[in-house]
Order: sequence, then structure tokens, then C-alpha cells
Amino acid sequence: MKKIFTVARVKNENDIIESFCRYNLIYCDGMLIRDNGSFDNTKEIIQNLIGEGLPIYWTNKGNKLKMAQEAIDKYGADLVVPLDADEFLYHTGGINPRETLEALREDIEYRIPWRTYIYEKEPDIELGFMPNNFTHYRNPVLEHLPKALASKYLIKEKQVCFTMGAHSFAYPEEHKDHILIESPPNLVYAHFPLRSNSQIMKKIIPNWINKWATPFPFSAKHSFQLNLIYNAIKEKGEISEDFLVRHSIEYSVDEEHMKKTMSVIKNAITIYNPMDISFCSNQLVLHYTNYNWDNRVFLRTTLSEINKAVIRLSCENNDIERQRDELMQNYLELKRQHNELIQDYHVLTQQNNILAEQIGEIYASKIWKAGNYIKEFIRLFFP
Repeated sequence: MKKIFTVARVKNENDIIESFCRYNLIYCDGMLIRDNGSFDNTKEIIQNLIGEGLPIYWTNKGNKLKMAQEAIDKYGADLVVPLDADEFLYHTGGINPRETLEALREDIEYRIPWRTYIYEKEPDIELGFMPNNFTHYRNPVLEHLPKALASKYLIKEKQVCFTMGAHSFAYPEEHKDHILIESPPNLVYAHFPLRSNSQIMKKIIPNWINKWATPFPFSAKHSFQLNLIYNAIKEKGEISEDFLVRHSIEYSVDEEHMKKTMSVIKNAITIYNPMDISFCSNQLVLHYTNYNWDNRVFLRTTLSEINKAVIRLSCENNDIERQRDELMQNYLELKRQHNELIQDYHVLTQQNNILAEQIGEIYASKIWKAGNYIKEFIRLFFP
């Protein structure tokens, strides 16, 4: 039997993190989680789940590849499932996905498609498990970003590297043309990127500030999405339900792909098919989740990102001032050297003039003497 681990980096996911952990632990043997600086109670919820005895482990590894390597080296994982907190590995037949995972070959890179669910209304805590609030997902034709599974064999023997978002893998030159790529049957990632007005406000505004507070640039697509939603919030002061529905459909889909597919799918933009969790619903009772808006969390998160942005911009300003001072010092030194060279030039010019005069005198003197010698010579032969 395979040992299966998931790895995830999370930040400010208190509305979904309990659902995420309880569900994904249905099919895996353990979870490695890195908290990227949450200011809500995400860490507290995870700690409570650990206190229940669930196999969740903290890690300080910086990226998902290093987390996957830790899952293999420290916990003996044979298969690693990279996840984000809004993703739930799901078998479309409504059964435990572990059976399919057990049958996968270790020498094949498996890519699993998203099934992105559409925002319909604000989540109701009476429904408990977060995905219970969603009934429709967007047409699969719109999905073009699968996510890959990493086996121990691919990581250790083929030196796999994760691409951004773990949507695919990269290999050394000697291996890249020899890896089969397949999609396992009936597996999808149920994906819930837009869940509520408060979740989007808490995500977009701090992330937009974070864009200016990090030295690492966002992707053009990520920046476009941030900009689109941020401007909607800035103009209206809130996000309408219509906007959330529309953006759920367009999420991570570029404009060109959207135009091509919309003409094909026409009216079948969304499909009714809620997640079937009947096989494990008794294990998905929530104890620590609250879907209510929390002003304190929003303010802490936003002010923390503002603080980081101000510090970084201040540091950049200090660096610019330091560079300016260094350039000014270099300029003054070059100017001093220039002036010295000008002075040296004048001195050399004077010396050159003196030498020229002396040479002229010597030359004139020699010509005069030569002339006298010639006269004497002529007198000798022609008296």
C-alpha cells in the first residue's frame, strides 16, 4: 500500500482550512503544511486539528518541491499531492479517491484537471463543510490548468522540479523526453477560489498591497486578476454577487481562451453537480470554523501588508539615496581627477613650448654653423 502525503502552503484561510484538512485527510496518510504568515486564526484551527490527533505536520520548507522531499525523506511518502487550501482532490464517482491513487504508476507524471465551482451566495455555517455551499461548476472546456502529482520515483530518480503552482513538472535534459504524461480517470481538483465577499476582500486588498511589498514580481495573469478585482472594490466599496459569479467563471482563464471556448459552450457555461461526500460526510463535521466577517482580521491583515510595503519602500528609498551619494562621490572624484589632468596638461603644454623653443634655437644654431662651413669650403676650392 502506498503512503500518500499532501503538501500545502496556506495564508489567511480560516474560512476553508478546516474543511480542507478534514476532507483531504480522508485519502492521504498525512499533510505537511507551511503557514505563510496568517493574521487570522488559520494556524489556531490547524493546531486544534493536530490536537485531535490528525496527522498534520508543520514545516518551514520554502517551496513545494522541498516540502515534497521532506514528505518522502522524513515521513516515507511514496506519492505527494501538491495542494492549495481551496483544492479538494475528488473522485467524480463520489468514492474515496485513494483507490485510484493506489493504482497509479510511479514512472508517469499524472496531471489532474481543476473543476472550478461557481460562487452562488454567501456561505452558510448551517451547511458546515465549505463545498456544501456550491452546486455548480464551470464547463470543463474552460479549464486549462491541471495540477500534477509527484511520485517518490520522479522526485528521487528523475530529479523533477515543480513549475509555478505545480501545474506541471520540469526535468533535467536527459529525462524530459522520456516521461509519460497522463490524466488519471475520474479524478479532479474541486476548486473553490471565490467563496464569499469577505474572503475576497480579505484576499485581494492585502495581496494588492503585498504586490508592492515583495521583491518577487507577480505573474502578468495574477497581476491582471488582482488589478481587476481591486479596482472593482475601489470603485464600489464592495463586490456584488453578480461580479463574484462572473469572475468565478473567468477565474484564471485568459481572454483569448475565453473567447474561443464561449462560442463553443454557448449556454452550457455552468454544470450542476455538487460534490458527493456521502462516503465520508460523518468525518467532515466542522468545530472551529466561522463564516462571519471579522473586521479585526481584515484590519490586521491589511495593516500588516501596508507595514511591509512601507518598510520595503523605505529600504528601497534608502538604497536609492545611498546609491545617489555614492554616485555623487564618484562624480566629485572624477571631477577632481579631471581638474588634475587639466593642470597636468597645461604644465606639459608649457614644457612642450619651452622644449620647442630650445629645439628651434639648437636647430637654428646648427644651420648657421653649417652655412659657415659651406662658405669656408667654397672659398677653399673657389678662391
